[in-house]
Amino acid sequence: MIGDLQEDSIDAAMDRLLENDPNKDLVFIRYVEIENGIANEDSRFMEAHYHADLRLPFVQKDWLIAPVFLSSVKRFKEIGRSFMCL
Repeated sequence: MIGDLQEDSIDAAMDRLLENDPNKDLVFIRYVEIENGIANEDSRFMEAHYHADLRLPFVQKDWLIAPVFLSSVKRFKEIGRSFMCL
């Protein structure tokens, strides 16, 4: 599987982040995987239970995932600290 970025997508995400407060906001980037030249654009891809490895007892069926996001380093560290991953 490979991922592909649309032209100017990072610039557009940065513009959106800087429009508000980059120390508080996050920009979630729509993520599509491509396998054998076919894009998986199934809207269920953002649902946690769509992925077999996330079908765990403590993962709620209405949870969404956002595997790609953009934030300031400060905000990222704040979020990471709350999950003790940084």
